[in-house]
Amino acid sequence: SRGLGDVYKRQLLALAQLMRGAGPQSPAPTRLVQLTSLPGRESFPALSPDGDRIAYVWDGGTSDRLQAVFVSNGEPGRPRRVTPEGSRCAFPAWSHNGRRIAYVRVSNDRTDICEIGFDGGAERMLVAGDDQSAPLMPDFSPDGRRLAYCAAYPEAGRAHAIYLRDLETNEVRRLTDPGAQPAADLRPRFSSDGRRLAFIRSRPDGTSIAVASIESGNTVHLAVGDRRVIDLDWDPSGRDNLVFTATDGLWRISARGGPPELISVGDGAATHLSTSSGGNLVAFTSTAEDRDIWRVDLEASGRPTEARQLVGSSRLDGKPSWSHGGSRIAFVSNRTGDRQLWLSRSDGGGLRQITNLRATPMSGPSWSPDDSRIAFE
Repeated sequence: SRGLGDVYKRQLLALAQLMRGAGPQSPAPTRLVQLTSLPGRESFPALSPDGDRIAYVWDGGTSDRLQAVFVSNGEPGRPRRVTPEGSRCAFPAWSHNGRRIAYVRVSNDRTDICEIGFDGGAERMLVAGDDQSAPLMPDFSPDGRRLAYCAAYPEAGRAHAIYLRDLETNEVRRLTDPGAQPAADLRPRFSSDGRRLAFIRSRPDGTSIAVASIESGNTVHLAVGDRRVIDLDWDPSGRDNLVFTATDGLWRISARGGPPELISVGDGAATHLSTSSGGNLVAFTSTAEDRDIWRVDLEASGRPTEARQLVGSSRLDGKPSWSHGGSRIAFVSNRTGDRQLWLSRSDGGGLRQITNLRATPMSGPSWSPDDSRIAFE
């Protein structure tokens, strides 16, 4: 029998705990934890205000276009679906009190922003889309009175601007003017005091970060170099900083300006992110290598049987080694974040982690002659 690896890319969620630095150059994360390792694509994480729960979009491992919003408390097990069947969802956002979740719903060629209780219940329309504009990327104000979102700005050739909707009066006000198409203002994020809104300004020649006053609309632009900004949120440490993802990593920058600072967050490319002051946390989507362990048995004639998967997750499971007795398999996996040594039965069941090392490269395991010990580098 032989173990085989199957490699491809998957999206999953990870969680970083940031240290509260004493100066502008705060240290790297003190802790990095992988939150999910389910099959398929997990994206658009949204941490609850207290940091105890996370909402995100998952395709259920079906690889089709129907994606729903799920909620998890970070414990092992299948997450709980909160959005109705039959629609495609994206960009979940928690209400200020953590009781409801807003999200973008695409159904029957129409895009709306809806909200629902975090434990399910009746769906409520917040912003209705139409043929001219599809509202996207909602964010609640800290007092729960306003909803920020981006939508097409017809007067500017359908470029996307940031809008504010008063949830008590339903009054809508455009906050930003991105200029002519194909410029776009995207991913609005309220500051903790609700007085400013950070967002991404996208133009054909690149992206930048901007911070606008809610009252006056005056905008400050932050230089991020030639990197492409993917997502952003306010630094959960309470300092006047923003955290953002770009094609070259996870970064922090002062909302007052200055050079960005790289934050190291492991071996996957970080994309969408969310922060929460509860626990000083940053959740982000990471695109990482997926490698599984397969088994092929040989018939008496020497012909191989059909391959079947023994061990799998959405991260790296590889370097398998049979015990001499044939009853167990040792292998290396980074499904919990760092690479660790794991054991399974010969049928792939009975998984057990047997090392707990921090950020250590690990070579293939080797069994002792009596199968009582395992050597590795």
